[in-house]
Amino acid sequence: MMGLRCPECVKVYDDLKSLRSHFIKSHRQNYCRFCNKQIKNDIMHFMMKKDDSHFLYLLLLRGLTWLPREERELAQALIEKMLFDGRRR
Repeated sequence: MMGLRCPECVKVYDDLKSLRSHFIKSHRQNYCRFCNKQIKNDIMHFMMKKDDSHFLYLLLLRGLTWLPREERELAQALIEKMLFDGRRR
């Protein structure tokens, strides 16, 4: 089975819901690994940045439902492009 790989560790999940749950529980912190600095509000920090890596982390924290429909499809494509794990489990 193929799935989505966590960007922080080697674990692979069958769907975005499972990956999000793991990511929030295991990897949410007050530190941005892209900017190398402490942050007070991770969601606000990731919303202000405009690159794909920050946006991916925002999607993992907030999910897709807050996005307009057209943007949800683009966000889903970004997730699949950046996190798709083609290895069989």
